[in-house]
Amino acid sequence: GMISIFLYFHPSLFEVPSCVNTVSVKIYNPTYVCQNFKSKTKGANCSSKTEVACSGKCPCRTNCVCPKIYFPVCGRDGKTYGNKCMAICGKVPVDCMGKCPCSSHCYCTKDYKPVKVGVACNGNCPCPPPCVCTKEYDPVCGKDNKTYGNKCMAGCAKVGIACNGKCPCPPPCVCTKEYVPVCGTDRKTYGNKCMAGCAQVGIACNGKCPCPPPCVCTEEYAPVCGTDKRTYGNKCTAGCVKVGIACNGKCPCPPPCVCTLEYAPVCGTDSKTYGNKCAAGCAKVGIACNGKCPCPPPCVCTKEYAPVCGTDKKTYGNKCVAGCAKVGIACNGKCPCPPPCICTKEYVPVCGTDKKTYDNKCVAGCAKVGIACNGKCPCPPPCVCTKEYAPVCGTDKKTYGNKCVAGCAKVGIACNGKCPCPPPCLCTKEYVPVCGTDKKTYGNKCMAGCAKVEIACNGKCPCPPPCLCTKEYAPVCGTDKTTYGNKCMAGCAKIDIKCKGKCPCKEDCVCTAHYDPVCGKDKKTYGNACVASCHKVGVACKGKCPCKPPCICTLEKAPVCGKDGKTYGNKCQAGCHKVGVACNGKCPCKPPCICTLEHAPVCGKDGKTYGNKCQAGCQKVPIACQGNCPCKSYSNCICTKEHKPVCGIDGNTYGNKCQADCKHVLVACHGTCPCHHNCHDCLSEGMQQVCGTDHFTYINSCFAECQGKKVQCKSKCPCPKSCTCTKDYKPVCGENGKSYLNSCLAGCANVGISCNHKCPCGYDCHKCSSAGMHPVCASHGETFINKCFAACGQHGQATIQCEGPCPCKL
Repeated sequence: GMISIFLYFHPSLFEVPSCVNTVSVKIYNPTYVCQNFKSKTKGANCSSKTEVACSGKCPCRTNCVCPKIYFPVCGRDGKTYGNKCMAICGKVPVDCMGKCPCSSHCYCTKDYKPVKVGVACNGNCPCPPPCVCTKEYDPVCGKDNKTYGNKCMAGCAKVGIACNGKCPCPPPCVCTKEYVPVCGTDRKTYGNKCMAGCAQVGIACNGKCPCPPPCVCTEEYAPVCGTDKRTYGNKCTAGCVKVGIACNGKCPCPPPCVCTLEYAPVCGTDSKTYGNKCAAGCAKVGIACNGKCPCPPPCVCTKEYAPVCGTDKKTYGNKCVAGCAKVGIACNGKCPCPPPCICTKEYVPVCGTDKKTYDNKCVAGCAKVGIACNGKCPCPPPCVCTKEYAPVCGTDKKTYGNKCVAGCAKVGIACNGKCPCPPPCLCTKEYVPVCGTDKKTYGNKCMAGCAKVEIACNGKCPCPPPCLCTKEYAPVCGTDKTTYGNKCMAGCAKIDIKCKGKCPCKEDCVCTAHYDPVCGKDKKTYGNACVASCHKVGVACKGKCPCKPPCICTLEKAPVCGKDGKTYGNKCQAGCHKVGVACNGKCPCKPPCICTLEHAPVCGKDGKTYGNKCQAGCQKVPIACQGNCPCKSYSNCICTKEHKPVCGIDGNTYGNKCQADCKHVLVACHGTCPCHHNCHDCLSEGMQQVCGTDHFTYINSCFAECQGKKVQCKSKCPCPKSCTCTKDYKPVCGENGKSYLNSCLAGCANVGISCNHKCPCGYDCHKCSSAGMHPVCASHGETFINKCFAACGQHGQATIQCEGPCPCKL
């Protein structure tokens, strides 16, 4: 029987009947109806390589090309043909000229009997053929503004064609120069659809000619939803229009089924193994058993009731029943289990009353065991001390009655006296020996000072006998640039004499030959400011004498940054110094915001789409998400179902920290809302960075404790392992207002860092408290409460990577 096949090419084209090697088909592109078939169609599946042999029903006729001249003839089959060529193409002999039926045959003799004949045409025979056109109505407008039935009729009248269609002609067709080529039904390539339309030509396909062969699909109805959100009859139909498949079934597709990558295999009722229960649910398959397929034979247990709580938070009759379900045991007894006892991994061993050693007191408490003594088991015999009160401060920062009591507690002594110990006295290792009044040699003056010993003399002990000099005043300048009363006094100090007279020596005044004249206050011109200074003359003005009258400006405060990198009160003041203005405002000038043309769109928090991150940054707009606005939901942020609730600073409870991070919400405290201790209160304590036990740097100790972390040290992470520091010069300012050579030395002094440069700090971090809780992640991966704290902690040089806590989720 016949097989119905659809050849899809373009839905906007009409269908025509065609023949495909004895198979009748419908083709959605008349351009290709005359292509040759090479393969045959078998069964219900049509080969994609099948080609069209001809238009119309089978069998096909041979290809025959004839002119459009209408000069009818009558064929031997009794049918009228347009001209002799068409009859021959139909393989029909011509019976007579003219329309059917033919008249009776005329027989003539060869007798010479001339007759009068009318004139057929002027000129020599043969006469030119008459101008014959078909009656096809395809009107055109001639250049004489008259409508002709078709192009042939206009040609017979020897009139050029102004346009297709009836007169008058429409206004000229205007198209853009955009190059999006299409192939017309006339097999010509047009620049775009508009140009094809102007030529009144249908579109065969998108792209240059020739069009690809038609796509053949069966009529099987197995609907799929394409990536263009349209429903197609089957996958083949979607493939023909080069559209990907979003899902099986009609549009719209159901929301995606998202599962974690957790591998907890289950066997489905379809006898297939799935990665976890969620994956089986997405496939809409029931669970036959936990574990890989095939399922084991049924598990047999006794009815003994000794309830246990499984890791799936369900109560099982006994351990056997839980084992049959392949569920681990969370605790003995019914669900829910009591809250877990959480301890740190800190190793401070204690001996329990059960004579077992526990890692720390917390672990012993979780086991509900009392502490017999500190340290490993067995406990030592009791430590007996006198009641003498000679307090010492232990390394655990606790005060003990005397050294014996501290020793019994196995605690080292940090210093004599009550806690806290005074800050350690830090000195460099520079060796410039001095002799103390206690007749001991110290490495330098600082070390003697730390020992609270006065200096008897410079150099090693013993000190030389005193050097006696007269009181004669004949000043000399030593090589240490100090003025001595006379040569003897300089000699006693073991200092060489550089010149006679008070310091500085005249020969110390060395200037370059650079000529930058200045006028001195003595109204003399000097080669440069250095030369004037050597003559101990102040500079009245730049340039040669005499000085010009002073440049007078108003006190208007409109600061500008000069091209010399200095800030001037206003443009006038910069002009007085003959300095051009680099930019308005104080120095330094901000660099121009220059971005590339890279197209990597981002959506700003103002709801506008920017070309890339740089362009958003230039407008000072924080980035909400990657891609065009509006932002998508947080469906791509996948977290486990672990139940460790946290309270966000927005006052909402989240299942775990991951879920809060997905919403870019900073955790206010662990547990459900409301928090017993509000992290907002920590803002009032200002910027005093500390390192938590989780090895993250926090704004201050309050904020670390609020996050449920203990303070490891009062400095940025990582904490120094010991108080052995290098002489690396990277000054910091401590919370006590003192400058330290580097952060390591500040940490050794147990002093927090206020800013990363010498004291005083230029930024008052206490002012940042008013900016509220708007966490940001700095470029070096550190989370700050708000932008103000980020700038304060980095001396104004912080670069914000994203809004919200680190790490960034962009």
